[in-house]
Amino acid sequence: PIPCVPWQSQTSGQYQRRVHGRVHGVIFEMANQKDPHNLSPQLFDAFRDLLTQYFNLHSVTHLEEAQRCSLPKGILKAWAWRWQIATWVIRGLKRYFQFLDRYYIKSNDDVCDLETTGYQLYHTLVFEKFEQDIPGVLLDLINEERDGVEIDREMVGRAIQSFVQIGGFISNSESDRLIVYKRNFEGRFLAETTKYYQTHTVEWLALSTSEYLKIATLE
Repeated sequence: PIPCVPWQSQTSGQYQRRVHGRVHGVIFEMANQKDPHNLSPQLFDAFRDLLTQYFNLHSVTHLEEAQRCSLPKGILKAWAWRWQIATWVIRGLKRYFQFLDRYYIKSNDDVCDLETTGYQLYHTLVFEKFEQDIPGVLLDLINEERDGVEIDREMVGRAIQSFVQIGGFISNSESDRLIVYKRNFEGRFLAETTKYYQTHTVEWLALSTSEYLKIATLE
């Protein structure tokens, strides 16, 4: 049977290390057998199934709850947090199944490496469902900061990076790595920036020199 991967545990660090070592060892043995006893295809399916279950149970559920609350900043916070968690989960699960990358995937051209597979799953299961909810909230926060309101820059940066980074895993060429960022955010950001400064330029022209310099310093 495919070993159970311990996502989280409240037990001692020593016990967790023993469990992790055992799971890692079992996966190695299953992937290191000669045919017909080599279980690498089944292990690859298990890797996909584990991530699919995790993303549906945790990421999608969290973002759907944030959506129902109808608080724009709430869904942005959930989006940024779930993206961060996804990077940790994919990296952690990849360590358990690393032998697939070394042998099985290298000998199968039609199979993506574990990291790419993980992010492609996240894109399909999570990203595409909620990506349209995010740019508008980001742009509102950026404009608020331009007006002198303090915002959570780390959260905003993490959300923008999710659009930049995911493209590298779903694109087929180096030139398309920013395709998701450009499609969902860049165009709207440039248009909104132009609109913001065109609107405020009229107001700024009516200010005194000292008032204008104060605004210019903030910008």
